[in-house]
Amino acid sequence: MVKQSAQNRLITILFYYDIKNYQLEEVFSPVEYAVINAPEVTSYGAELSLAARITDTLKINGSFGYTHIEFNDYIDPFSRENLKGNKLPYVPMFNFNIAGIFKHPSGFYARTDFLWTGKTYFDAANSNALLEQDYHLLNMTLGYDYKNFNMKAYVNNLTKTEYFTFKFPSANIGTPGVPQTFGVRISIKF
Repeated sequence: MVKQSAQNRLITILFYYDIKNYQLEEVFSPVEYAVINAPEVTSYGAELSLAARITDTLKINGSFGYTHIEFNDYIDPFSRENLKGNKLPYVPMFNFNIAGIFKHPSGFYARTDFLWTGKTYFDAANSNALLEQDYHLLNMTLGYDYKNFNMKAYVNNLTKTEYFTFKFPSANIGTPGVPQTFGVRISIKF
C-alpha cells in the first residue's frame, strides 16, 4: 500500500469589483444580438474551496460560490426601462459542488460528483420567462488506472435533470443542458 501525505486545504477568496462600461450582450434571436455598454455594475462575493484526504484511499473536494452582481446604472436602450438593481444575466448567485473520490492502490477508483447551480436570469430585465430555476446534477464514474492504461465507465446527469444553459428572449427557445449520458472511455498513453 502506498502511503500518501495529508493534502488537506481550505481556500477562501473574497472579491469586489466596481465595473465601468460593462459590455452586455442583448440577444434577439439565435443569429441576432447587439453589444451594449452598461455604465456601471457592481460585483462582490466569495468562494470557498475545500480538499480533504479522509484516508489514504478516500478524498473529498468541494466548493461553494456566492456572486452578487447588479446594475448600478443602466437604462435598457430598447424598452427605456430603468434596470438599476437588477441582476446581470448568465450569472447564478450561488453554486456548489462536492466530489467523493475513492482510489484503491490496485488502480480501481470510483468518483461521485454532486453539482448545484442557483437560479440564473437570461435577460437584463430579470423576467420570469427567461429564468432558469436552481437545479442539480449527479455524476458517477467507475474505473481502473494503471501506469499508461485507463478505463472508465461513467454516467452524467444520473437524475435526468432538465435545465437550460441559455434562453433566447424573443424566440422562446433555448439551449438545453446535458441530458443523462452513459459512456465508456479507454485510453492508453505512449
